[in-house]
Amino acid sequence: MSNMSVYYRSTLYGTAVQRIVSGAFAGPRQCNVCLFKGHSIEFMQLVTSPRDPFVSRFEQPVFGTIYDAQRLTCQFNNDDHPPAINSRQGEIEEELYCQNTRPHTPVSGDDVLVMLSEYNKLVFSTVVGHDLERLGRFETLVEVPLDEPGPEYTKMGRKLAVDPCSRALATASYRDRIDVFILHDTMSRAYFHPISGMGSIVEDGIIWHMEFLHTTSESKDRILLATVVFK
Repeated sequence: MSNMSVYYRSTLYGTAVQRIVSGAFAGPRQCNVCLFKGHSIEFMQLVTSPRDPFVSRFEQPVFGTIYDAQRLTCQFNNDDHPPAINSRQGEIEEELYCQNTRPHTPVSGDDVLVMLSEYNKLVFSTVVGHDLERLGRFETLVEVPLDEPGPEYTKMGRKLAVDPCSRALATASYRDRIDVFILHDTMSRAYFHPISGMGSIVEDGIIWHMEFLHTTSESKDRILLATVVFK
C-alpha cells in the first residue's frame, strides 16, 4: 500500500480567540501561552519587556477545529526506551481504546498540550524548534481515536477536563457519557505513552461542564470529577 502525504498552508489566520492555555511547553520553567483560534494555534512567549510582555513566535494551521484544549503537567523520567506492555494488558487496552504513539522529537517542556479535534480524536502535542520564529511548530505525540467522526450529540470528544495532579483526564459527549483515562505516574520524553487505563461513566442528561477537583491526597483512589448535568 502506498503512503499519501498532504501538505497544507494557510495565508490567512483567524482572529477570534476561543481558548487560551498557558504552561511550559517549549522548555522547563518557561511561561508560554497558546491561543486557539478555530483552525489555527498561535504560540507566544513571555519576555522581559514592560510594553509587550508576550511575543508571538509562530502560528500553525490545524486540520479541522479544536473543540477544547488543556495543559497536562508531566513528571518525566530518564527512560529512553519504549514502554513495556505485557500481552494480557495489551489485549485489555486494545478492547477499550487505541493509543497511537508517533515517532517524535523528545519533549523539552514540563507541560504537554491536550486537545480535542472535531474528528473525535484526543491529541497530545508539544512544541519543537530551536529557533521558534523560523522553525517552531506543534508536533503530535499521541492520538487516541474516541469515536467515529460525525455531528451527533452522542459522539465523544466534545468536552475535556484534566486532573490538577495529572492523574487522569476525562472526555465527554454532549450528553449521557463520560470517558475517564488514567495516566501513568511518570512518562518518557522520548517515548511519550501517557495512558495506562480507561473507564466509562453513563450519566443521563446534557453535560454542561465537568472539572476535576483538588484533593488533599494525590492517590489515584482519591480522584474527584464534578459534573454539571441538565436532566
